Amino acid sequence: ASSVVMSDQRISLLNDIGFVWEWKGEAKASIREGPQWDAMYLLLKEYRVEHDTNDQQRRWPLKGDSYKGQNLGKWVHKQRQNYKLRHKGQLGEPSNILLDHRIGMLDEIGFVWEDDGQHK
Repeated sequence: ASSVVMSDQRISLLNDIGFVWEWKGEAKASIREGPQWDAMYLLLKEYRVEHDTNDQQRRWPLKGDSYKGQNLGKWVHKQRQNYKLRHKGQLGEPSNILLDHRIGMLDEIGFVWEDDGQHK
């Protein structure tokens, strides 16, 4: 087997797009769920801009809220649930794994991980 040398720049570019370097159960889930997760994330960013208020909690859709034909509130609720499971060490089904780079993406837009009880 021959080895391939990759430039630091190419490695950095692959890291920037969330390239998975090791093939594990988590990686399989990431690849399968990637495009849909990314689409919902972009929709959430759009929602946040449209609902920009001083009320931090209301910037995020409630569990039953739909936005542009998508159940964005349910998706937000699922991200919070998966985050809690991850921090308890209970990853659950591969499709529910919340990857580090996705947590970072949500953190970048000021995502509120804990709800105030209104998000049922």
